[in-house]
Amino acid sequence: MSRSLPGRRGHEPSPAAGGPPAAAARPASGAAAAAAYLRTRPFGRLMDACLRTFTRLSRIGGRAYIQAPTSDELNALEGLLGRPMRPGADGRLAVSLLELDRHFRESTRFRCGLAEILEAYFGEPVLTREDLRAWRHGAWEAFVAGLKDLLELPAAAQWWSASGGGEEQARRLFRAAVQDLAADLPPAAVLTSPAVQDLRRALRHCALALVRLPGTGGGVPLPVFAQRITGNPHAFDAGTLAGRLLETALATLLAPSGASPGTPGQPAPAAGDALDGAREASLVAAGLLRDDVSSLVLCYGLAEAVTGDGRPVAAVEAARRDRAVVAWPLREVRRWSTAGARGHRVFIVENPSVFSLIVERLRTLDTPDASSGEDTGPPTIICTSGQPSAAATRLLDLLAAADCALHYSGDFDPQGLSIAAGLRARYGDRFTPWRMDSASYRLALERAGLPGEECDPYTLLDDEDEGLLERLRPAFPDVVAEMLKERRKAYQEGLVEELAEDVAALRS
Repeated sequence: MSRSLPGRRGHEPSPAAGGPPAAAARPASGAAAAAAYLRTRPFGRLMDACLRTFTRLSRIGGRAYIQAPTSDELNALEGLLGRPMRPGADGRLAVSLLELDRHFRESTRFRCGLAEILEAYFGEPVLTREDLRAWRHGAWEAFVAGLKDLLELPAAAQWWSASGGGEEQARRLFRAAVQDLAADLPPAAVLTSPAVQDLRRALRHCALALVRLPGTGGGVPLPVFAQRITGNPHAFDAGTLAGRLLETALATLLAPSGASPGTPGQPAPAAGDALDGAREASLVAAGLLRDDVSSLVLCYGLAEAVTGDGRPVAAVEAARRDRAVVAWPLREVRRWSTAGARGHRVFIVENPSVFSLIVERLRTLDTPDASSGEDTGPPTIICTSGQPSAAATRLLDLLAAADCALHYSGDFDPQGLSIAAGLRARYGDRFTPWRMDSASYRLALERAGLPGEECDPYTLLDDEDEGLLERLRPAFPDVVAEMLKERRKAYQEGLVEELAEDVAALRS
């Protein structure tokens, strides 16, 4: 944001306790002479600090702080104010703006206030916080007036007025859009700036989308929906402004106050890389499909699936019989009305490498009994490949609805624990952590790397990781406490033998 308000005078100080009364305007030559004097001496940091304080307070008052002043700066200030200048115990030198203002006003050479000097020094009138607030408010009101027709529609109005909803997000985006504009622009000129035009267009597109959502009975590909609304099939892609607005709008509308985040059809809580999976789940709940063929879930040993019209899914039966791994796309899983697992137990792993090894172990041990003529199939294993995709979420919803117990094992890092927390919130007592206790963490840690070798820095917890873990502590108190103590991540690849044995023990 420009520091100035072109065409306006800076504020003279208001009469205040301990401060001088506002003085009549002085000839510009006094301020210009003072600015020229200050530029020839080491006062640059002082003037920057004075400007920050004056802008923050909107008056002459407070102090300007100079960190670790040089001897030249101290000598120059002593010469200006006629008294010793020493930094405090924290190494900062504090200079009173009132003292500076009084000095320049009483000077027979300059006879002007500090506010005038700041304008002359920086070559433009100073913009105070009050000026900036008033300018932003006027521009914002004009901006919102251009959206009024859409924001009065029911779904858009609900999103706009919700706590943490559209208006709050739009205000933040608007402030960012105008931060580099000169504050003398009238509202009409602000509204024609490219950044503000982009925001206006994205908000209109989001509002139009909200009132035309297909709903849970839909299943419209997001590019098709975007083309219908905006003419651009990529308007709501994940990296676009309109796409981000729609994502947060759906999260607001699909999680009304008092609703449990574990309600089927609602996106599970997300953190870090989990946001992509939560976005998919939000779109599906709204009847939109970002991509119903590349959203996949890896399965082995799925016992059965039945389509909406009551027909068994032959491909599921064939995969179970042939002991085949299948990557089911969302397009297929959406056709199913029910799904089942052997023994009503599902083993879920986060990482494909662990999934592959467990499957290989089962294949060497688990063969159909040809003599009995009955094949109950192998244990059911699902791999989420990180945060559950829309396809994985849909399949897990079906299995939970069929009274299946969901056993999940993931990495001992913020994403692995956040996936577990999201599954627990979504599926309640159907969910059980699988080897995600503090003893398993210590075992995985012991097997990480060669003895005596320095650990990979990637496995160390940084400040952001620790902050995420603190938020997960209520769900996993013992594990989080141990991880914060060790300050290291551990991965389920270190437990792969135990995981494979757990599943193999159920093969008969």
